[in-house]
Amino acid sequence: MPLTYQNGLLIASSFHLVANDQGPIGTSLRVAINALPLGDTDAVLFVSAMGSLFMQLTAILQMPDFLGPSFNPFNIILAPFELLVPSKPKAATKKKEETKSIETTEEPSNGTANDVAEGAKKKKRRRRKKKIGAANKEKDE
Repeated sequence: MPLTYQNGLLIASSFHLVANDQGPIGTSLRVAINALPLGDTDAVLFVSAMGSLFMQLTAILQMPDFLGPSFNPFNIILAPFELLVPSKPKAATKKKEETKSIETTEEPSNGTANDVAEGAKKKKRRRRKKKIGAANKEKDE
């Protein structure tokens, strides 16, 4: 699941539980937040501020200068659970490796202007040959 969805689920559910839930979960979360030495800060305001802070820190850590765009704080949180569940080997990786080996045997093209111009010239030649071939067939008939 992408980070943005995980982010939204975590922050929206925590805000909803603190702000709207009148059951045991919401009540216990509000009591726990009010037990923190925050002064007169409301629990809902605290959860909103912490959600915003979490989103901002995650975005900063995903910058190329820090941990990079592949960083996901939820991977760190879920790492112990991934050790408990064995992962299945992927069968599709063999096919990808085979196609990569076939592709690498061909000469790599840099896509320079000369290559593009040569490709356009070849295309024009093919079109001319088709036209000439079609005209010759019409003459023969």
